[in-house]
Amino acid sequence: MVILAVVGADSLLARHLTSLLFSPLSPLPHPPSEIRLWSREETSHPLSLDSQSSSSLIFFHGDHRLEETVEGAEVVINCHECVDWSLLPDESKLQRENVDVPLRILSVISPSARLIHISSTFVQSWGRWPNIAGKEQQAGDYATGWPFQAYCASRVEGEKAVLDREGATLVVRVPPLYGEGDEKSPLTDIIKASSLFSSTIPFIGDGDGCTQFSYAGNVAMGIVRGMNECLEKKEDDHLRRVVIIGDDTPINNTYTTVLPMVQNGKLGVSSFSIPFYLFFLSYFLFASLLRLLSRVVEISSTIRKFPDPWVFYFFFRHWTFFSSFKARFFLNHTDPFTKEESLARSAAYYRKLDPAKILQYSWEGR
Repeated sequence: MVILAVVGADSLLARHLTSLLFSPLSPLPHPPSEIRLWSREETSHPLSLDSQSSSSLIFFHGDHRLEETVEGAEVVINCHECVDWSLLPDESKLQRENVDVPLRILSVISPSARLIHISSTFVQSWGRWPNIAGKEQQAGDYATGWPFQAYCASRVEGEKAVLDREGATLVVRVPPLYGEGDEKSPLTDIIKASSLFSSTIPFIGDGDGCTQFSYAGNVAMGIVRGMNECLEKKEDDHLRRVVIIGDDTPINNTYTTVLPMVQNGKLGVSSFSIPFYLFFLSYFLFASLLRLLSRVVEISSTIRKFPDPWVFYFFFRHWTFFSSFKARFFLNHTDPFTKEESLARSAAYYRKLDPAKILQYSWEGR
């Protein structure tokens, strides 16, 4: 029987992961004897999709309880991160959440503990060149072309720290996720933005480009299979592996993927398309000017949280998708949900979301 600690248990991926551990779909022969769930802030939402009340679940909240959560755990899965793709990101917060949290975990866990660290495919993405069916690469090779410099730099620093440890370590890079329980993603951004345009979804660009989204339930299965792989290794077999885990969600432009999931009869789609490059170049110049001004004057917090121009480029124009071959080969990963099931389950959730209850845009630094 295994003691498992999940850091960042309030994230979309961790919620699906926790539910999967108690599901008949779980590939583990037995669920962990103890599952410790840590989140920085106490949440009123359940930390799993099914509101599990199992006595094996132990909840920890607050910064001061992080070390207590992971100490003595045989497997630690770190889903915690800060996503700040804003115009002027909070670099100290990115350092604290994406670098310091992994370092604090490493300071407590033993070399025999198995560590699975969740990262992002953006660390191996070019902003100026298409990212087409790429396999796992050295993230540092992309540093000059990262779309979100401060965010990617913090994620790579966290990756390097965990890969330098002794003991079985798996770094999992994931694309943008969707699914039940989602509170902050490009999908919720589109729903929230519709409230600014009389329940109409603005259409940016001509539908060009491809963006890879993956269903959180399928990626969670890959994590559990990674956990199984780590547990099967001997303590002196120092596994260090980086894998990309996605799924078979159709790779289309953002609107083709998202609109069928969010349209519920109340949200319309604008009949007017905003020319992409007219919008992007104008906004890029505006953002560049604000960044220059921020060196000499204080910029208001509202403006600082405007999205980085690359948010629009990546989700409404760029080509970005990756290969999950390595995960399927080494972890024997297969999706438990078909693309039709994934989209249908998610649509049932997103169509009920009230734009007024979505508190933040995903890029604002969570």
